[in-house]
Amino acid sequence: MFLHTGRWKAFNAIRFCRIAAQNAQMDFIQNGDACIMKIRTKLLLTFIGCGLCPIAIVSCMSYSFAVQGMSDIEETATGGFKSAAESQLVAVRDMKKSQIETYWRDRKKDIDSLASSVASMIDPGSGTSLKRRMESQDDWFTQFRDIYGYYDLFLLSPDGHCFYSVCREADYDTNLITGVYQDSNFGSMIQKIVKTGSFQFADFAPYAPSNNDQAAFIGTPVRIDGELKLIVALQMPHEDINSMMTARAGMGETGHTFLVAVDEATGKTSLRSDMSSVNPLFKIGSPITTS
Repeated sequence: MFLHTGRWKAFNAIRFCRIAAQNAQMDFIQNGDACIMKIRTKLLLTFIGCGLCPIAIVSCMSYSFAVQGMSDIEETATGGFKSAAESQLVAVRDMKKSQIETYWRDRKKDIDSLASSVASMIDPGSGTSLKRRMESQDDWFTQFRDIYGYYDLFLLSPDGHCFYSVCREADYDTNLITGVYQDSNFGSMIQKIVKTGSFQFADFAPYAPSNNDQAAFIGTPVRIDGELKLIVALQMPHEDINSMMTARAGMGETGHTFLVAVDEATGKTSLRSDMSSVNPLFKIGSPITTS
C-alpha cells in the first residue's frame, strides 16, 4: 500500500512536472510570440526610422538648395535685368547723340549752301545796292526758309546792321553789334563772326524780338575775293530737336530722354529740349538741378 501510494505520488509528481512543463512551454510559446511581435515592431519602426531620417535630411538639404537656388536665380535675374536696362539706356543715348550730331551737321550744310547762293547773287559792277539786290530775292529766301524749316533768315552787313529778314520782327533794320539787341545771344554771335571770320552758333536763350521765346542761331560770313561782304544767319526752330528727343522707341512706358546744356561760366544746367510729357512747365531753357 505504501509502495502503491509512493508510486502514485511519484506518478503524480511526474505528471505535475509534465503539466508544469507543458504549461511552461505553452506560456513560453504564448509569451514568446508577444516578445517576437514586440521585437518585430521595434525592428520595423527602427527600419522605418532609418529610412525616413535620410529622406528627411535629403528633403531639408533639397529645400535649402532650392531656396538658395531661387535666391541665386533671383539675384542673377535682377542683375541681368539691370544690366539689360543699362545697356538699353546706353543704346538709346548713343542713338540720340548720333541724331543730334547729324542734325547739326545738316544745319551747317544748310548755311554753307545759303552763303554760297548769296555770294553768287552779289554783282559788284551792277551799281545796285546790296540791300536792294537781296530784297529782290525775297521769294527765294522765303522759300529757302520754308523748305529747310527755319524760323527766320537774316542778312547783315559787316558792321552788324540787319538789312534783310524774312519775318521782319523787331530786330530787322537794327544793329546787332551796337544796337538794342547787342547783348542778346544773336548779337553776341554776330560779334564773334565779325571777330573770327568763321561759322558760329548761338545756344538757345530767350530772344526778345520773338516774344522772348527760346531761340538759337547759326551764322557764317560771306566773302568775295577774301573780303567780308556780308553775314548770313538762320534762326533755329526747336521743334526738330524736340521731335528727336521725345521719340520713345525702345524706352518702354515710362522712359524719357531729354537734352541738357551746362553753362561753363556758372555751372548751371538747363534743358535744351522740352519735357512736356513729364511736366508742361519743363521746356527748353528751364533750369534743372542734378543734386
